[in-house]
Amino acid sequence: MLLYILHFYDKDFFKIGVTNNIYRRIRQIRDNFRVSIDLDKTIIVTNTKQSRTKRLERNLLDITSNFQYQFPDELNIGAGKYEFRELNCQKLVMQFISEQENYKLNYTVYKGLDLSGQYNITIPKAYYPIDILSNFASDILINDLNNYCTHNKLSRRDFFNELLYEKACQLGIDRSEGIVNYDNYYKYKKK
Repeated sequence: MLLYILHFYDKDFFKIGVTNNIYRRIRQIRDNFRVSIDLDKTIIVTNTKQSRTKRLERNLLDITSNFQYQFPDELNIGAGKYEFRELNCQKLVMQFISEQENYKLNYTVYKGLDLSGQYNITIPKAYYPIDILSNFASDILINDLNNYCTHNKLSRRDFFNELLYEKACQLGIDRSEGIVNYDNYYKYKKK
């Protein structure tokens, strides 16, 4: 289990929460709230004891309760909306997390989230991961591609990402890496 502090592009709020699968949680938040997550500014906090992670989340939500972000009433948003906070309390959150070191609670803080994790990929990480659904091609073609991937020990996901990136480069579409060193980022590992 990990604690996340998700930041978003062009938004004046962030979200505090815990999860066992950060990739799935990010997809849920992206789909439910229609936001783009800023992985470079996102903060991940881990601890070997699950109870400490949950307690830290509860404490952070309590001390920032006066900064709860108010979504417009007409938006029908689920229960997760109560974990969003205004950006102006970010220093308070970071100060509280850093003070936990005084109590020897052994939290590890990562500034940044690398969703591609340990994958050996050749495309810029800013483009990864790309969600691909199989309903865009015939069943026969998908079956042939699956056989190719199995024979070459590739995941279908990596195959499609490489293929789409190669085509994007042919079209003149490319994104230079904004951040080259991902070493201090939390690395997502598929379970």
